[in-house]
Amino acid sequence: MIRILHLADLHLGWEPRFLGPQAVAWQQERDNILAAVVEFALEPGNGIDLVLIVGDIFDCHNPGQALVKETMRQLRRLSDSGIKVVTVPGNHDEITYPDSVYRLQAGAWPGILVQNPYPAHVATLELGRDKFHLYSLAYTGGLTKTSPPLNDFPHNGEAGWHVAAFHGSLDWDAGDRSLPISRSALAEAGYDYVALGHLHKPSSYQLGKGVAVYPGSLAAKGWNDPGCGQLTVVSFSSQGVRVEKQELPYSICRPCRLLEVDAGQYQTPAELVAGLKARLNKE
Repeated sequence: MIRILHLADLHLGWEPRFLGPQAVAWQQERDNILAAVVEFALEPGNGIDLVLIVGDIFDCHNPGQALVKETMRQLRRLSDSGIKVVTVPGNHDEITYPDSVYRLQAGAWPGILVQNPYPAHVATLELGRDKFHLYSLAYTGGLTKTSPPLNDFPHNGEAGWHVAAFHGSLDWDAGDRSLPISRSALAEAGYDYVALGHLHKPSSYQLGKGVAVYPGSLAAKGWNDPGCGQLTVVSFSSQGVRVEKQELPYSICRPCRLLEVDAGQYQTPAELVAGLKARLNKE
C-alpha cells in the first residue's frame, strides 16, 4: 500500500489583521502548522510515502525570507527522510511574477517543483513497487490558456497509478487565475486520483474511474473561512484508491460553529453577546 498526504491552501504568511493586538501571535502560531503536518508525515505509523502540495502553500507570491527559509527547511526534512515532496504553485503564491518565491528558489526547492505552464506529465515516481505518473501545471499569466476552461489533459498510457494535481476550479470560471477546469474533460483523461486545490471547503467528486478531491484549508482565514482541521490521506492498493480524513492535533485547528441570530431582537451589543452565550450553553 502506498499512502499520499494531499495538502493545499495552507496560506502561510496570512496576516489576521482583524485580531488587532493578537494578530502577530496568531499568525506565528498559524505559520507553524506546516511543522505539525511534517511531524505527522514523518511518524512511521502513518506510512506516508509522498506529500503532494497543490497550491497556495503561501498567502502571497513573495513571502518574507524567514518564512521561506523555514518552509523549505520543513520540506527538506521530508525529502531527507525519503518521503517524496511535490509542490504545485497556486494563485496566491503564483509563479508568474519575476520575484515569485518559486522563481527565486527554483534551484533549491526541496523535491519536485512544478513549473510548466501547460498540463504535462511532470514525473514518474517509484514508490515501493509501484509507479506513480504525475501530471500538473503551474498557472502562469500570459501563457496558461484558460478560455475555454482547461480541457486538454495528457495521459502516457503506461502501467501504474496516474495522479493529476491542479490548483483550480471545476466547472466554475472565476477568471484566469482561478484556473477554470472542465470536469467532463478531466474525467475523460482517465486519472486514478485528481488532487485539487483552491477551494477551502473539503469536497470530492467521482470523475470517470477516479476521484477528484479538494482537501480543504487546514487553518482558519477568518470567520467565513474556518478551516477544516483535517488531513487528507490517500491510499493506493490492490483494492483501489481510498481517501481518509484524519484530524490534525494542532492548537490552531479549532472547531467552529455557525449560529444564525436575529440581531434585531437585541437592544445593545451586550445583550447580543449574552444571547449568543446562552445559545451556546444550551446547544
